[in-house]
Amino acid sequence: MQPIEGITPESLWVFFYVLVAILAVAALVFKVIVFYQGQKDRKEKKEKEARGETQKPVAGIQEKLKTIETRLDSIDEKLDRDKKRLEKLEGKQDDIQAGFRALCNASLALLNHEMHNGNTEEMEAAQKGLQTYLLDQIK
Repeated sequence: MQPIEGITPESLWVFFYVLVAILAVAALVFKVIVFYQGQKDRKEKKEKEARGETQKPVAGIQEKLKTIETRLDSIDEKLDRDKKRLEKLEGKQDDIQAGFRALCNASLALLNHEMHNGNTEEMEAAQKGLQTYLLDQIK
């Protein structure tokens, strides 16, 4: 292998070894920091237990259950409101379908009018149907 501007295979191996050594030192330092942090946490926990400051697990669970119950109650209220709203809208579906039907009839009559060069009878029938629907909605 020929050197490329001063880079030889030996210098590449040296670079690789140095890089591995730096990574190993960094990993070792990280492990030491984590170990001492764990020691510190265990020491603080023992001190709290000695002073009696530890929280009982049952009390923590009871607090969490209370917060969950309040959240469930609010969710139940929201679901009840949504259910009532949907029940009100159930009767409106027929009205919406009738409106679409009237609009579709009018659109078809307009299309037929354009295709058949002025078929006014269909236009008048569609106008009466649409007018009847719209006037019924105003009442």
